[in-house]
Amino acid sequence: MKKINENLFLREKVYRNLLVKQQIVLLKKIKWVEIINDVLSYSNIKITDKELIKLLNLPKYTIKTKVSKEMIKEIKDLLEIQSFTSNKQVAGIYIFVHNKTGSKYVGSSSQLAIRLYNYIKKKDRPEKLLRPLLYKEGINNFTLEIIPITGNWKYRVELVL
Repeated sequence: MKKINENLFLREKVYRNLLVKQQIVLLKKIKWVEIINDVLSYSNIKITDKELIKLLNLPKYTIKTKVSKEMIKEIKDLLEIQSFTSNKQVAGIYIFVHNKTGSKYVGSSSQLAIRLYNYIKKKDRPEKLLRPLLYKEGINNFTLEIIPITGNWKYRVELVL
């Protein structure tokens, strides 16, 4: 009986590995740039494979501080700004990860510092998906990941990502 169970387990494992390999092959055939360009066609933005690779390889920073005052300082240092109302603004992507469930909320902004400041300081009304949960449970129950988008791009990059 034990031998039969081991054989079934091995067969299932081989089958699962085969399915995973098939999915990887299928994913490699997808033309992601074409799909993204279709989605962005309404805004007259078109990207190349090279640009997409560059965007996908932008560094991601995790803000681990849970005290809002320290978090604000860490964001200001990261984005190299003096204040959140500064004329110098950085576009970017932000990801709030709920620590208990692992659920993610992904957003983008052409004024990343202002957007994050408003979340941290609860400046906006608690509507939509993230804010009610963020305000109810507190920022310390989330991890914040930031992808600042710097450099000279010919379009609003945060729309692409």
